[in-house]
Amino acid sequence: WLESIGKDAVGDFSDKIEYYAKSVYWENTLHTLKQRKMAAYPGGGRPLVTELDPDAPIRQKMPLDDLDRDDDVRLLKYLFTLVRAGMTDEAQRLCKRCGQAWRAATLEGWKLYHDPNINGGLELEPVEGNPYRRVWKVCCWRMAEDEQFNRYERAIYATLSGNLKQLLPVCDTWEDTVWAYFRAMVDCLVEQEIQTSVMTTELEELPREYTDTNWTLEKVFEELQATDNRRVLEENKEHYHVIQKFIILGDVDGLMEEFSEWLLKDRKLLLGHMLRFMTHLILFFRTLGVQTDRKST
Repeated sequence: WLESIGKDAVGDFSDKIEYYAKSVYWENTLHTLKQRKMAAYPGGGRPLVTELDPDAPIRQKMPLDDLDRDDDVRLLKYLFTLVRAGMTDEAQRLCKRCGQAWRAATLEGWKLYHDPNINGGLELEPVEGNPYRRVWKVCCWRMAEDEQFNRYERAIYATLSGNLKQLLPVCDTWEDTVWAYFRAMVDCLVEQEIQTSVMTTELEELPREYTDTNWTLEKVFEELQATDNRRVLEENKEHYHVIQKFIILGDVDGLMEEFSEWLLKDRKLLLGHMLRFMTHLILFFRTLGVQTDRKST
């Protein structure tokens, strides 16, 4: 549900690709470096990276051409939007279209390793997944912690590694923030299940900050109430978000008590469509056979 909401922000990406380098990765930087090597070119200008592998800007601590840097920033923001919407496959396709196949590869390291040929067979089948998944996850965590990277790049790898602390800074709305908490919680639960159910020889240790977290639904909403994000604090109080919280928690009686409080204290502030929605929701619960507090309803 939260990821389907994120799809509304994706839009039509086919109309937004024109500013990306289609065939050559960082083509403006490459062009400038080639020009500087020509005898007729006098040199000068600000320093740029002298190598064009993906790690060059971080390793050399040198910038790209401004146009390439701006393209990277926009690309990373859109990639995060796709990841936020649960569209990782589309994010990988976008990376490949923009000359960054290496980045597409980094987005699929989460897949479990599976070799269908291990027990033999008449035909050789393709091996799937990542045999060094734990190493990949730790690297994602460390990238998310590294301030040298763009904030959206850090958020992408924070999402993939369950690093909530580095994911929250790019989450501006209630929906984004709830998604971030639930994404981290599900990631942690999946990892725990893998450790107990899947045989692995990987020895790489995940950060204590990750492994020591014991998320529950109640704890997520307690954290939301204590957030430093003023917008999220205000959106916590919105009627629809309060209703969504109680439904997620499965606390129907608590929701009915909240309805009663609204009607007693804030009746004049409730719009007609909200009153109709509250009524239909109660009738819907009764249709499903959900027991509710008759006094409150």
